[in-house]
Amino acid sequence: MRARVALAAAAIAAVLFLLPLGLGDYWSYQLALYYLYAIAALGLGLCWGRAGFLPLGMAGAAAALAAAFVNAAFGLCLGCEMYVLIHRIWPGQQGAVPPEPDKEVAA
Repeated sequence: MRARVALAAAAIAAVLFLLPLGLGDYWSYQLALYYLYAIAALGLGLCWGRAGFLPLGMAGAAAALAAAFVNAAFGLCLGCEMYVLIHRIWPGQQGAVPPEPDKEVAA
């Protein structure tokens, strides 16, 4: 049984490592971004899990993986969309600080 699991894990690892060789530059880059986001999300989930917030860690890891998938598969950055949405809801004090005058010295 352990040999079958080890063989399956080795096959999956080989496919994941060799897949970028058969793809073009764009899709290799997208796959690398997906791997990067997945590793960051898993690290965050592990840290929260070790700190005792296991349900929060699992929910955070799941949300981060879902956001990474949406970004990699569809090119939609959820963080960017949230930033725009938050600034539409709470516009803040835009233009409250007057712009600085030009610092060039006239000769």
